[in-house]
Amino acid sequence: MPDMKKRIPLVVYLFIVSCLFSFGKIGDWILYISKVGNYKILMPSMPKEESMKLTSAFGELTMYFASLESEGVDDNMLYQCAFSEYPTEKINSNMNKEGLDNFFNGAADASAKKMNGKVTTITESKYKEYPGRYVVIALNVDGENYIALQKLILVKNRFFMLQTFTKPSRAENNNAKKFFESFDLFQ
Repeated sequence: MPDMKKRIPLVVYLFIVSCLFSFGKIGDWILYISKVGNYKILMPSMPKEESMKLTSAFGELTMYFASLESEGVDDNMLYQCAFSEYPTEKINSNMNKEGLDNFFNGAADASAKKMNGKVTTITESKYKEYPGRYVVIALNVDGENYIALQKLILVKNRFFMLQTFTKPSRAENNNAKKFFESFDLFQ
């Protein structure tokens, strides 16, 4: 009869290893969970978390980032999910269409300006019942053309910006689609 004292540690070890690899890892991507942002999203590997204070027309805001510069053969050079909260009485997902258009257009234009780029497309979208926009920004860095693809979402007074950065020839790629479609808020 095998020695039970030797089997128990082995069983415990195998259980712990299987738990570590069953949570968070989806295929070759990881499930990034933002407890501060109350969301989850798939990324090729663990992103770097940062926050910064921004001055806006609505006062000082804190923007939280989860950013990943990809390596190797990935179609996208950057994956980023950012969010901030606005004063509810000024910005919220219940605004009328004109207010939402002004907000999203302003956010897209500000993002493009910060990258020295130009918004080429803004398309209305939804995340569940919340308003959003898909945005394409063309930019040139050191003589090379790039595209920033963004998915902007306004959930109550919380603004989310999902973004990938790629070459124009790779704008429509499965990894960007996987990233954008995996975004979900906690229930």
